[in-house]
Amino acid sequence: SSILHNNPKEDARASTSLPLSSMLNSKIQWSLYLFLVTLRFWGALHSQHGYIHPDEFFQGGQELFFGCQVLDSTSFRPRTSTSTLSSTTSPGGDTINRGTGDEEDIEDSEYIVRNMPWEFEPKNALRSIVPPAFMTLLPLRFYSATTSEKFLVGINDNPVDTSRSGLKSIEGENEQSCPDVSLGQSSANSLSQLLMPSTAMQNLSGKEILIIPRIFMTFLSLLLLDLPLWIMVLVSQSNLDRGEERASIQSSGTNSDATKNENVLHASERKTSTKATRNIFAPPTEVIVLASSWPCLVFGVRPFTNNLEAMVLSILLLAVFLEIANNRHGLVNNFVAPFTIGISCAVGIFVRFTFAFYAFPAVLSFLWVRSKKTHRHIIVNVVVDGMLMLCAFGITASMFIYIDTEYYSQQREFDNMEMRRLVQRGEINGDVKENLVGNSFTDFIVPLNAFLYNSKAKNLAEHGLHPRMTHAVVNMPMLFGPLALMGYASVFQTLLGGYRRTSSGHDTSIFRNICHWVIASGLFILSCAPHQEPRFLLPCLVPLVFLYGRDAVGMERCDSTNAAAAAATKTAARVTKSKTNIIPLLRVVWIVFNLLLYLFFGWLHQGGLITSLRELPQIVSTSASRLEDVSRNNYLPVIMYYHTYMPPTFLTREHRSSSFSCNKSDFNVDGTCSDGPAWTKTYNGECSDSHSQSCGRHSVLDLQGSDPSTLSSILRKLLPCTRNTQDLADVSSNGNDDMHMVYIVSPPVVVSSLQDLGRIGLYNYSFRKLHGYGGHVSTEDWPMFHGSINSFVKELELAFYEVHCWGA
Repeated sequence: SSILHNNPKEDARASTSLPLSSMLNSKIQWSLYLFLVTLRFWGALHSQHGYIHPDEFFQGGQELFFGCQVLDSTSFRPRTSTSTLSSTTSPGGDTINRGTGDEEDIEDSEYIVRNMPWEFEPKNALRSIVPPAFMTLLPLRFYSATTSEKFLVGINDNPVDTSRSGLKSIEGENEQSCPDVSLGQSSANSLSQLLMPSTAMQNLSGKEILIIPRIFMTFLSLLLLDLPLWIMVLVSQSNLDRGEERASIQSSGTNSDATKNENVLHASERKTSTKATRNIFAPPTEVIVLASSWPCLVFGVRPFTNNLEAMVLSILLLAVFLEIANNRHGLVNNFVAPFTIGISCAVGIFVRFTFAFYAFPAVLSFLWVRSKKTHRHIIVNVVVDGMLMLCAFGITASMFIYIDTEYYSQQREFDNMEMRRLVQRGEINGDVKENLVGNSFTDFIVPLNAFLYNSKAKNLAEHGLHPRMTHAVVNMPMLFGPLALMGYASVFQTLLGGYRRTSSGHDTSIFRNICHWVIASGLFILSCAPHQEPRFLLPCLVPLVFLYGRDAVGMERCDSTNAAAAAATKTAARVTKSKTNIIPLLRVVWIVFNLLLYLFFGWLHQGGLITSLRELPQIVSTSASRLEDVSRNNYLPVIMYYHTYMPPTFLTREHRSSSFSCNKSDFNVDGTCSDGPAWTKTYNGECSDSHSQSCGRHSVLDLQGSDPSTLSSILRKLLPCTRNTQDLADVSSNGNDDMHMVYIVSPPVVVSSLQDLGRIGLYNYSFRKLHGYGGHVSTEDWPMFHGSINSFVKELELAFYEVHCWGA
């Protein structure tokens, strides 16, 4: 409390004597902030339809833990990590082969959505399993536990018994316990089970898996974005008030008695005015600006690792700010602050290794301030604090490495068991031992693997190369708008006029300098890499709002004394008039900028994709209901997403309230499931069809933006139509054992162009539109404008097509 308040009694008197205008402003601030927080939760609860980037689902853990794998068939094989076991290139190598390694299989399975992202394959190990488990698995585990106990009425009326030996069968058959197929020690198995979804969690619907982590991240954004910024603002303002008091006392000591009284009176008036206009019990302007920014409203509610990286950086900055304030007030903390810094750095680096680029200036500032806290030599203080930080960093990093090693080792063991099975079946030539992969301690240090991978330009070329100025010229303005422009203007002002100084003659604030260097360090180092995406700059959000949040909405900075100086000059009226004219404009620009991008990225960008996946089972079931004469054993719906972002298959899950118990005969000697599709083997070593019951029997293909010839070749294999072929029954009667009901999900403008491409073999097919999802904006495939805005808006949709042989 000594940091945030100059004098508790004086603050209490000031708060009770606030003018009516200040009290009204306080109520307006609270109302505005609560509205923005409500908007944040509303967006999470109603599952914003906008699709920003596939990494939200594929690196956030939702697809990794709950993705629906493709079923076994002769045309399409499950894309598991076992198909790439023959490639042992290290993460630091020039390339990482993410293909199947089988030329005959590439044409079939190259476009099948992979449930396990390539970053999480044991041979790559570029991501720690802890962040996705924390963002996705933890809230879903809590949600599943509470719903199974009927804490939430109406969500799950038939809770599933989550015990391994008490699973209920679908038709009420006698329950049989599954054999213990443990792969390691009991402690390792317990940890592995925590990092994998339980049987009950496998019955969650895609909507639940989508919304629950978003609600959790919304709560985290309040605790780890809003609250740290709030405290940082109060700490910096309290430090400024104390600096002004000391400066006033020093200046009054050299003046006459009349001048002293006048200075004291002016200082008292400034202090009262500052407290009246800055009520510490109301949300600071910076926090309101943060809550109204579109990155906070859109990124802040989603399980992005970039979002988690920004949160950890906020905690780090808060710890540094508090330590600097404590040091200035004579409060010495020997252990807590260095340990907090060390833990924050370890967590941030294992979330994303780029965290080190942002944290470096803050850690140096922390060491410099701490080095002067005692009478010991500066080097001694730096060494002592550095050792404490390294100790905390090492302990935390060791925990991450241990957890990652257990996870990846188990995944590799599953791969080896699958490899044994494939060798025994003759699908892979060679001896079993030659195909098995061992473990090394350094294999699973994920920050090192990620750094080595991203240090190779050849690897980054697979993800897209950008000019070095993309971050500074495009991504910063896109993410932060007026905040970025204010920052660039401040840089030019600093270069031309030097550091601004307050009336006391000190630098504006050490806190501001730290935030400046944090932003500059991250922006500069990340700009050196040729692959640059806007979300990489998300950790700059809180430092930017702290620096320029008030400027962006036309509010006077609390650390500025320019207004008092201008009031004593002849230009005061002109300055006031110009500020009065520009303040409304700045606020309108801020509101319009964030509103437009919130609607675009939060709701419209690829907006039909999520809804189409959630409704996919119902559409396919309705479409297939007419195929009563078709054998359901050979019937396999195939849904191809064309010219869209990568479809996360977990969204196709339907809520189920029953699971299937396994028999001992379902297991081989080595613990694998016998003669069943790969997806029947759960990570707990159980044979269960709860996965299939929740996911449904269909395959999802991601054709990305491939050319029409690729689409044509896949269609000919799935649905080999000729001029005489009328429907699926004809295909089956012509000797094709596997029948596929084929669907295409794509923007209408793309499908319309396909119908004119008979030269590549699509003349045998017709596309019947089943459903359309409006509000889908694809920046790569804009519809043609024919003079009518209404028709143009209607064509901004994602359509669900059923593919038929021509004439069927």
